[in-house]
Amino acid sequence: PETLIFHVVFPFISSCCLGAAEIRGRIGTPVGGRMNREIIRILIVDNSPDDRRLIRQLLEQGRWAKSQRLVVLEADTGHAGHEFCRKHAPHCVLLDYRLPDLDGLQVLAKVRTGSAHNHGFPAIVMVTRVGNEAVGAAALRNGAQDFLVKDELTAQVLDEAVRNAVAIVRRRQRAEARTIKLNRARAQLHAAGDMQKRLLPRTSPQVPGFDIAGACHPAAETGGDFFDYLKVR
Repeated sequence: PETLIFHVVFPFISSCCLGAAEIRGRIGTPVGGRMNREIIRILIVDNSPDDRRLIRQLLEQGRWAKSQRLVVLEADTGHAGHEFCRKHAPHCVLLDYRLPDLDGLQVLAKVRTGSAHNHGFPAIVMVTRVGNEAVGAAALRNGAQDFLVKDELTAQVLDEAVRNAVAIVRRRQRAEARTIKLNRARAQLHAAGDMQKRLLPRTSPQVPGFDIAGACHPAAETGGDFFDYLKVR
């Protein structure tokens, strides 16, 4: 069966079943200190245990791991990585291009178009030994935030790439939230304007010897003016 391994860098241990994939938890090394710091979940999808170990060590040496509570999770196949994204919503995925079942671009497409896509997250950083500009360009074009070559990785390079990728997604989330809020306000104003129009008289009274007309045209969606016709004796 596919195996999904996660390494948690503050004390935590758990085990459960995830379809055909088994999740095994183990106690990790506390990183980040105080419990009120933000938990940042990073998923490494790579079929090489040595490469996963190297990437995890570089992450734990980075500045972000020292300032936040960093949780490093691991998956060794594309399908397992996608399922983990769907179930556990990591903030960033370090995605190997060459996997035994899917290539990194296929996993990227599944995450971006499927139910694993959680309001912009996760951020995706493609990581591979293939220094292929075409692969990097395709990854960025299809929704990845960055592309790194394993042989050129350092703790600083990886730390900056992950932090920047997550920051990009968060900026996009804030912009989308502002757009949603603005559209909701516009819809409410439009509804208020329609209600105001329904309160205004639809026709003018017919009085012999008089021409009577009335209209109200607000400068915006709604206005503060109102008129009506009242019959008095």
